[in-house]
Amino acid sequence: MVKPSIVLGWVGIGVLGAVVLGGATSSVINRDITLTNRTNGSSEQPKESIKKPEVVTTTETKTIAIPYDSRTVDDNSLAKDTYETVTAGANGEKVETYSVTYTDGVETSRELISTKVTKEPVTEVIAHGTYVAPAQYCPNGSYTNAYGNQVCRPSTTYSSGATAVCRDGTYSSSQSRRGTCSHHGGVAQWL
Repeated sequence: MVKPSIVLGWVGIGVLGAVVLGGATSSVINRDITLTNRTNGSSEQPKESIKKPEVVTTTETKTIAIPYDSRTVDDNSLAKDTYETVTAGANGEKVETYSVTYTDGVETSRELISTKVTKEPVTEVIAHGTYVAPAQYCPNGSYTNAYGNQVCRPSTTYSSGATAVCRDGTYSSSQSRRGTCSHHGGVAQWL
């Protein structure tokens, strides 16, 4: 006579009990059977190991340039519509500090916690010329110079705007040293 034997095994969510009788097999699902842990004899289910994420929070700083502003001021000591830089502009700097969180090496959050200006920007100042020479009597007539001003042509008569005495004895009212008395033998003396 053949003895029945019981075979146990996991199937889905239940335990399958199979009874073998003389070559015939029948299966029954029994949900009330608990497997025994073979290593220590307890009836606990094996636990899966869950890896906790690695979270690191640091502070980071970033230096940022602050662009300078520019402004123009009128200057009546410069010839009309000429420009001159009075103050050169310079960028400033600020330092921003962030709290940054990394989860498993990937940035997951960034929060600005402080801003500090370490160098103030310097405003650029440009002078715009507005000076127009007063009209004066020019015995030999006048011409418009490179600055757009009316200037008396060289004359043998001294005028209040004369800047040089030419070698031929004429007075020049040139507002630039370049080319002064060029058709009169050059400059004999600057006034």
